Amino acid sequence: MATLAAFKGLSIGSCLVAGGALSAVSVVTIPALLSAPYTVAPRQFRIAIQRTQYGAPYFAASALLHGLVAYRLHSLGSRAWGRWAAAAALVATVIPWSAAVLHPVTERLLGIAGTQTHREGGTEVGTTTEALLRKWSSLNAARSLLALAAGSVGLWALLDEA
Repeated sequence: MATLAAFKGLSIGSCLVAGGALSAVSVVTIPALLSAPYTVAPRQFRIAIQRTQYGAPYFAASALLHGLVAYRLHSLGSRAWGRWAAAAALVATVIPWSAAVLHPVTERLLGIAGTQTHREGGTEVGTTTEALLRKWSSLNAARSLLALAAGSVGLWALLDEA
């Protein structure tokens, strides 16, 4: 049972921490980049993304932990297993959302950053950069909500068990 309690704590904590970190990128980092010159913002975005690119294994591990808790509670006959399974599904959704929805916008921004190392773009590039950063921020905020929702559902299940 101690292992189950540890899995519960790790799964909830990992989702809430990751969701908060992702939210911070949309609330702090992207607005800061939007205030930077358009010739600098894409390069700074590239640096920020390089430091946060290893999220998929983290979310996969969190989904696995939620799933293990759901499986164990189901085998024990607990009604809470369904909420844990829902939390596992929510956090697992972060990975395809990132790949299918967020990744194309990320690649466009990284493409702009790559071309700016050779030449400085005009105002058209600045307008495109701003629009892409705003879009990326919104999509990332949605991604953070998935992680926060998973952690919240797990916390709800934990509190409901008590």
